[in-house]
Amino acid sequence: TDVTYNGVALTKQVSKVATDTTRYSSIWTLVNPATGAHNIVATISGSRKVVGGAVSYTATDVTSIGASASMTQNSGTSATVSVTSTRVNSVVIGVMAAQSDTATTTSAPSTERWNIVAIGGLYSFGATQPTTTIGSYSVTWDDTIHNMDIVSACILEIKGNQQGTIGLTAGANSQKVGKALLADTL
Repeated sequence: TDVTYNGVALTKQVSKVATDTTRYSSIWTLVNPATGAHNIVATISGSRKVVGGAVSYTATDVTSIGASASMTQNSGTSATVSVTSTRVNSVVIGVMAAQSDTATTTSAPSTERWNIVAIGGLYSFGATQPTTTIGSYSVTWDDTIHNMDIVSACILEIKGNQQGTIGLTAGANSQKVGKALLADTL
């Protein structure tokens, strides 16, 4: 898999293949992407279902990425992926691929950024959470009606630039974008 934004290659920071190899989650970044509305293009080999989402941030540290982690599980009503942040005023982003349904939700204090389904019940979930201290942060998804089957999840810390509070970019034409992120599910 290769991912580009406006023709520029993104860097894969963390990925995880589920135990049965049918679910795959990854987080990709691009430092200082072009401003304006541009396409994100994922090139996938073979025939696969692909679901993805993207977020963009301002006031990020463009010189280094923070901590990352990943997990997989075969079933359950809850899935959690955790990371230990290395800097205050950062953001953690979590992504999950699962065979699930619309009853799956992102638990507080994380904010759901996307909840997208592909044909056949393959879901992609994305969530973010700001860090206020150095320490452990988790993103959790819960499904109170059904089990989530064959889960793959990743988490990545996006460091703030220490000069202000990291912020979600307001729109496609926002300036001073530090990192663009794409999470994909195969």
